[in-house]
Amino acid sequence: MALIRGFSKVDEDGKIAVPLNIRRYTGLTPEYPVEFAIMRVKDTSRRPHIYFFRPKNLPFISPMEVKMMEGATVINEEGKLVLNDPILEEAKLELGHLVEMKVAGSRGAHWLTLYNRVRYAPGYFPAGKQVMVKKQVIPIKEAEKKSPFRTMDLEY
Repeated sequence: MALIRGFSKVDEDGKIAVPLNIRRYTGLTPEYPVEFAIMRVKDTSRRPHIYFFRPKNLPFISPMEVKMMEGATVINEEGKLVLNDPILEEAKLELGHLVEMKVAGSRGAHWLTLYNRVRYAPGYFPAGKQVMVKKQVIPIKEAEKKSPFRTMDLEY
């Protein structure tokens, strides 16, 4: 179960911005080393996910997961995870991909899991589809105007 959940995307330098509250909660700050493990679930076609953790706060790894790559990286002064090309390639992340962040773990030993959610396309609806808003079927053009979702500004 995720304690905190957030979203970001891979920028043009291969860095991923992590919100301040998630950095504080997991202890992933520029002054501490950050280790990572790229994992994949056995016998599935799911995209790999990445665990980020401090050296003493190892994540729980399910017996169904296989470790594909591990190593260390840093969080820069801007609060972004620095991922080089081999890491991005192994995790199947590309520039502009949306990533979902989830914080898990017990008190004082939290880790961050990054999931690849592929392309970021806000307001995308397939042609000819209808959207359910407050138990009413609304054509796409009206649904874009009356979205039930609200955005929240996060401090990066």
